[in-house]
Amino acid sequence: MELEGAKRSFSFLSEAGLKIKTFITDRHKGIDRWIREEQKDTAHYYDLWHVCKSLVKDLRKAYKEKNCEVIKDWCKSIKKHLYWCAQSTSQGFGQLIVAKWKSIMRHIANKHDGHPDESFPTCAHGPLDQERKWIFSGTS
Repeated sequence: MELEGAKRSFSFLSEAGLKIKTFITDRHKGIDRWIREEQKDTAHYYDLWHVCKSLVKDLRKAYKEKNCEVIKDWCKSIKKHLYWCAQSTSQGFGQLIVAKWKSIMRHIANKHDGHPDESFPTCAHGPLDQERKWIFSGTS
């Protein structure tokens, strides 16, 4: 149904004389493939809300595992970080969004500078004034 709706929407808008440069959908694989193969001049992006929903689902699954309960304490911050990465970056700077996103792994380990990606070497926040349960690699 969703794929057929996307096809009909494209058809309707094309017949009205509009050229679709950007199309945003949920993470529907059929639509993704159709746009990639049939609508090559259209940039396709996933809706941030759906990406975030999937991320939170995976985090919930992870924090139910033995010795991974601390992930639950970070779930809300990780979700906010994903939104911040996308909303604080101008369109066309996809690599910067990815660099910001990857920085979360160092941030949750209390490492706020020296990130490996040169496009985002330091966290953008100021001094942190609250104690947190940091997650360190290889420890429980």
